[in-house]
Amino acid sequence: MKGTDVMAACLLLRVVVAAVKQAENNQLLSKRDQEEDVHGIQKRLFFSKKKNRKYRKNINRAIIAYRVASLLGR
Repeated sequence: MKGTDVMAACLLLRVVVAAVKQAENNQLLSKRDQEEDVHGIQKRLFFSKKKNRKYRKNINRAIIAYRVASLLGR
């Protein structure tokens, strides 16, 4: 691996960790959310319009972070 690959991997990991921490701090990933699959989270949040309007960016970040973290085997 080249140095740039290692730096890119570290940067990605830092972004994922920061996004997961932010999501947990905002209580967007409750215990129930972590146990459900991502599609269940999206479906439930789609129908709660108030929450979806207010936290759309953070929810999308949390879902992406959840997917990446599950791929990395968090």
